[in-house]
Amino acid sequence: MASLPQQERERKLVEAARDDPVAFEALYEQNVDAIYGYALQRVRDSTVAEDVVSETFHRALENLDRYEWRGVPFSAWLYHIAGNVIAARYRREPAAPMDEAGELLDEAIGPEQSLLIGERRHELLAAVALLPPEQHQAVMLHYGHGLRNKEIAYIMGRSEGAIKQLLHRALNGLQRRLATVGDER
Repeated sequence: MASLPQQERERKLVEAARDDPVAFEALYEQNVDAIYGYALQRVRDSTVAEDVVSETFHRALENLDRYEWRGVPFSAWLYHIAGNVIAARYRREPAAPMDEAGELLDEAIGPEQSLLIGERRHELLAAVALLPPEQHQAVMLHYGHGLRNKEIAYIMGRSEGAIKQLLHRALNGLQRRLATVGDER
């Protein structure tokens, strides 16, 4: 979570943007990459993710006067809006399948180990994709974006206890799924 001076700076940026929409640019620049990463993880299509980001910031600027400071970073509100934009979009159209986009692997490891790591990563992503939607979202926000439970609770409109429970259930489900995949080898 942001330090107190960072939170105060962010709070001042929000107040400035309420008075002058041009000041919203600083909030945009500070958060656009994180919101794009979140959207891309959820929708798996860069063009759609860009649309989600655009709609998210448009809605945030339009509704800035309704934003309430609740002790969590402004980005939590943006994640919440992005989640709503994505949900609304996929009520109309089906979600794209999860791809196999891998990260660059350490070149110091050998080809066999690299292949095993890639396979295990694919299994993990496939298992995460099979989680119920709320568990999937909580896992992606916590482990994929490094958000704390309080921030995730705000984004998802749940209590911190509910988020802890969602993450616990998700990890148990992933452990069972991955153990089953390991047994099949």
